[in-house]
Amino acid sequence: MALSVDTFLQDLQQQGALESSGEFTVDFSHAREKLANRLLERTEQLLLKLVQSAVVAGATDVELSTSTTRVAFTMNGVALPFEGLSRVLNYILQEGTTPTERALKHLAMAVNTAVSTRATGIRLAAWNGTEGQQNHWAVGGRTTGAWVPRRRNQPCTTFELARTEEESRSNLWHLLSTRDIPSMVRDLLPGSSTRNKRGWDADRLLIYEKASYCPVPVRINRKVTPPPTLVVGTSRGRDGDVEMDHSYELWLPVQPGSRGLHTGKPRNPWPGHTFPGPVPGGVLTVGRLEQFMNVVSLLEVTVDGINDRVVAVGGVPRQHYVRGVVACDGMSSDLTGLRPLMDEAFYLHLDGLLENAADMFVSSGLLPAAPKLRVLRPGNR
Repeated sequence: MALSVDTFLQDLQQQGALESSGEFTVDFSHAREKLANRLLERTEQLLLKLVQSAVVAGATDVELSTSTTRVAFTMNGVALPFEGLSRVLNYILQEGTTPTERALKHLAMAVNTAVSTRATGIRLAAWNGTEGQQNHWAVGGRTTGAWVPRRRNQPCTTFELARTEEESRSNLWHLLSTRDIPSMVRDLLPGSSTRNKRGWDADRLLIYEKASYCPVPVRINRKVTPPPTLVVGTSRGRDGDVEMDHSYELWLPVQPGSRGLHTGKPRNPWPGHTFPGPVPGGVLTVGRLEQFMNVVSLLEVTVDGINDRVVAVGGVPRQHYVRGVVACDGMSSDLTGLRPLMDEAFYLHLDGLLENAADMFVSSGLLPAAPKLRVLRPGNR
């Protein structure tokens, strides 16, 4: 039998959390309605919320194990508070000002969505280096007890989801009907290339596409997620995207409250400039288009390690392109917490970055003249 959100609401009521939060009430119908409005667009996005939680909490690295029957996610190097984990859904409607509160809010979104996946059980556990506690929600309610991880040398926090037999059979059929079986076998062999994505399952592809700039290393089923490709274009006469190399990078400083980005092996800094620190808060590059190649000028935008927003860049001189990724961790986001709101503050922030970057591009000779780079707003081309 699958879990229901009522299991969590009854547990919160028993703890007195519903009344004290100022958001939920003891009226279950109102609480259900509020939680229903905080579901992610797609259930698989709960993996992205887990990654965001780990980034904000300060994890050193994360491990994700997925199969047709279970999902297990561990953030190493950090233990979220035992009390916070026991009443995690109470954080879903709170603003969250501290890193711990923000991490619990991301985790709450993942748990709330996980309940809708026909799960038979959800477990949250934390180990602070000397003691640990786990909470397990099943059809019969919540059980709490001591917990010790296999590796005790560092703090950690774990999320685990067990699926129903019906869901497991459905996932297995989907897996076999959509994947390239020979590529699946090659992917399991030692030394297999992480760039060959033909044999990847949907979870691994999602993390690669949406968490490729995550500042925290992510291992999925024991394989490290490969670094992203900043410049991707299309070529006349060739099918699919073409990954392109670039020689120089302009790094933006990390903003307060952000952990910045990971973009793989750093390139050379702009001539006459230096990198502002060991980790960038954004990376920009420009280049001249090669014959028969096309590159759309754009910026990818991340929120707590997840890139789920792309904006086009205008004002780029002919036969040139601008590509970049920028962390906007402190800006207002949508209800899912995955994308920044495209409001006036958002556009002004990115336009300011592009304006400063344009001067540096010209001074290094990588653009022919000082352009008026800007983010293209809807209807403005």
